[in-house]
Parts: sequence; structure tokens; C-alpha cells
Amino acid sequence: MFLKRNCVTLCFLISAALFISSLWGRPIHIDDVWLAEYSYWLSKLGYVKSEAMRGFFTAEKQLFVYHKLFQIQGAWLITWFGFKPYVLKSLSLIYVLGTLPLLGLLYRRGSSNKKYIFLLFALFLAFFHTMNLGFVFRPETHLVFWGLLSYLLLDSYFESRKKWLLLTSAFISGIGIATHLNGVVFTGASVLLLWLYRRWWAGLVFGTVATWGLLFFFTFDVRSWADLHQLYLQLTNWRDVSSGKYGWESVFRIFSETSRYFHSPPEIVYSIMLLLLIFPARKHVIQFHKRTLYYTGLLSLCVAQVTHGHNTNYLMYALPFMLVLATWSFEERLSVNHWKTPVAAIGVFLVVSWGYDISKFWGAYKTHSHKEMQELEVITEILPEKANVLSHHMLIFPGIEKLRIQSLVTYRDKVENGLLQATPESLFNEANKFDIDYVVLNKGNQDFFNTIQNTYGSFRFMPIPQVENFRVYQRVPTKN
Repeated sequence: MFLKRNCVTLCFLISAALFISSLWGRPIHIDDVWLAEYSYWLSKLGYVKSEAMRGFFTAEKQLFVYHKLFQIQGAWLITWFGFKPYVLKSLSLIYVLGTLPLLGLLYRRGSSNKKYIFLLFALFLAFFHTMNLGFVFRPETHLVFWGLLSYLLLDSYFESRKKWLLLTSAFISGIGIATHLNGVVFTGASVLLLWLYRRWWAGLVFGTVATWGLLFFFTFDVRSWADLHQLYLQLTNWRDVSSGKYGWESVFRIFSETSRYFHSPPEIVYSIMLLLLIFPARKHVIQFHKRTLYYTGLLSLCVAQVTHGHNTNYLMYALPFMLVLATWSFEERLSVNHWKTPVAAIGVFLVVSWGYDISKFWGAYKTHSHKEMQELEVITEILPEKANVLSHHMLIFPGIEKLRIQSLVTYRDKVENGLLQATPESLFNEANKFDIDYVVLNKGNQDFFNTIQNTYGSFRFMPIPQVENFRVYQRVPTKN
């Protein structure tokens, strides 16, 4: 018993130590930049626009399609602490920390044994997507927190039949929707669970109350019919929506959902661990944890049907429930002395996850990212005030207050949508249309557009001695 308790504690300490030590100098993620710009303008102007998306249905004037409550929280942080990447990253970290006690509370509802709570925490923190998204300015960890809190209240409602618990759970589920539209997966799972237990009226009430989050999304900054029309245009042409599969194709999406669970080493070992733990203990889980099992299944179904593509980040939504079920199963297997397979499954998951985390958040990748940021700071100092710049996305952090920055991501989207060719001539001709003064290309964009020459039309390569990872092209006025 002493050895088991110490092993559990050691696993938690290793996961926590790796998570905490990875925070220092964490590379800037593309979403840190992409979503931070929206919060920057919301903080500065009181509404959202996007210079980076200049040309996308007047997004440079006002953008209506964004994660409302999420961006509002980011705007608060910018107002209080300034436009700093690690301040914004820390918002997701707060929600990860807030999720831990909720995880423990859900686990304790199905077990009187406290010793495996820290094993549950170790599994949660070790998972690559927790470590990654736990310090990225994205809304996944927010939804995990609100979804888990909503379920805990809903579970209490099933036990007590107190209406205030149902209404509060529904309201909190609406907070998830107002944070990010993907929050509807938690509302959908809750309504379906209530209907599964033939609580028809309660399910209708839950869905109605939670809809406030959807109304908030569509009305927060809409002041006229013209605004509503612009929101419609931006939403229907948004990449995730316009490229989505609907109609009969959406009905069969569940059959391709396995690609999300077996995408790469972190997801593969996670999925295998779940199978090796929950399936052998299925009779125990069905008998004693049926409601959480049903909810987790319904939530996974909603994730498959609602979310865009098979983005592995969205595994986070069901992760807390899956891990709680797995930990309950682990405890049951050990209680009947069938310990070899579950111990091996958890051991392999933790070792592979720790190794993968170390490979992603330490070493050359981190060093290269910081070198790039230093060079972008140099470029920002050299370029003139209010210059129109087409650039790699990370220039936004050092340069947003000095420059007007359009992102190369929008140009690459045009290529993927067949609106632009992946050639240097097309790139610089498009830049001319937007009156771009400087084009800043990192290695990836140089390769994508095959920019190897020093001159393209009116654009000339501008050498900067301190800059090695970027090529800067300056538009030179042509002589009449």
C-alpha cells in the first residue's frame, strides 16, 4: 500500500513538474497571435476588427465572428497588463488549474478512495493536449472547465431533483457556448442525457436556458440589420464553416471519428489506455457509473457531429470524463487483483506522454522560436511607422502598435481555396492590391510561395544583417 501510494504521488509530481517547467520560454503559438489580435482591438477600440484578415468581408473595419466571452477576457488582460503573449497564455493556465478540483470532485462522487485522485491529475496533466493547450491563448481549456462544472451540477440534479441545479447547470453550459460555439457539444450531451432518462421537460428547459449563450454570440456587437448581414457573410465564408460537410455526409461523420483518437502517438496511447482500462471493467462501470458513462458517450457523439474536421484538440472536451472513467476502472481492476494490464496501460501512457511532451516543448524548437521573435523585434524597429506589412503572424506581438500588419495565413487560405496561385508572382501581385509596403517571409512561407529571387515586380529584397530566418521585401516606387 505504501509503495502504491508513493508511485501515484511520484507520477503526479513528474507530470506537474514537466507541465510547470515547460511554461518558461514556451514558444509563441500561431493561435496566441491570431486570437490575441482580436482581443487587442476589442481592448483598444471597444469592438473587434482584424488588420491581419484585411480583405475578408471588411474584417479590417469590424469583425463579428469571434469567440465572444473568450476574447472579452483577453481584452481585460490586455487592458490591465498590456499586450504580452505570456499574459494571454496564462488565461488558459488558470482554467487548467480550476479544472483539477472539479476532476477530483467528480472522481470522489464515484469512489470513497482518495489515493487515486493524484493519479487522475497525473494523467490529465501528462496528456499532450492538456500541456499544449494549457498554455496557449485558445478556448479549449475554458470549455473543459465550464463543461465539467455544468455536468457536476446536472449530476446533482439527477440525485436531488432540485430545479435550481438544473437551471444553474444550463446557464453555465450557456457560458461555454458564449465562450466558443463548440460549447454546444456540452449542451447537446446534457439535453440528450436528460431525454435518455425520460426527463423530457427538464431537457427542454435545459436547452432553452443554455441558448442564452447562442443569442449572446449573435447579438453582442450587432447594432443594425447591416451588422447582422455582415456577421452572416463572415460566418458562412469562415474557413471552418465554408469547408464543412453537411447534409447526409454529416450523418456518417461518426464512422471516421477513429482518426481523431489514433492520429499520432499521444492520441494512440491515450485511446489504447482507455480501452485496456474501461473495457475489462465495463460491468462495474455500467453498474456503478452508468450516468457518467452515458454522458461521456453522448458528449463524444456530439463532438464527432458538431466540431470541424477531426481536430485532435477537441479530444479535450471529453478528456476529463474519459479519465475519470478510466481511473474508476483502474481502481476496480486492482480491487479484484487484476493489476498487471491496467498498471502497464497507465505506465506506457505516462512514459510516452512525458517523452512526447519533452520532445515538443524543450530543445531546438524552443530555441528557434525565440530566435525568430528576436529577429521580428529587430524588423519592427527598422520598418517605418504605420507601414503596411504583409508578414509571418508572429510580427503582430512586437509590431501591432507601430505597423499595419496583414497575415500571410490569409494568403495561404486563398491558395487552398483556389483563389490564388502558390507562386511568388501571385503573392506580390496580391500584395500590391492591398498597397503593401513590406513583405516579411519566414522559411516556411518562402518555400510555400517559392520566393528565391531578390526582385519581384516592384518589390526588392532588403537585407538586414541581424536577421537570418526571414526575408524582407520592400516595395520600391516605380519611375514614370
